[in-house]
Amino acid sequence: MAKNSYTAHCWVRTLRRIVSAAKNIEIQREYEQQLKAQFAAADEDGNGTLTIREFAGLMQQLNIDLSEGEILQIFNEVNTDRTEIEGEQVGATLVYILCFFC
Repeated sequence: MAKNSYTAHCWVRTLRRIVSAAKNIEIQREYEQQLKAQFAAADEDGNGTLTIREFAGLMQQLNIDLSEGEILQIFNEVNTDRTEIEGEQVGATLVYILCFFC
């Protein structure tokens, strides 16, 4: 029990922030799981990477409307060897896409 109302208020506020942070972490985990599932669905040959054609399919799955030129530009920006995007690069790719349109 808190010694005074100020301390009680501080505890309640802190606990609310902790609960909110925990919810945000759970939402982030769910988002990452969904993204991994969509990546796996787009990875037609199951090799853990996306070709430009598979990447274009992923963008369609995610309802991200891009022209062929935009898809190529984004693919080349995040993919240094210009052949395939690895699974770890997909999150960075989506962040890049969001910035691309800002």
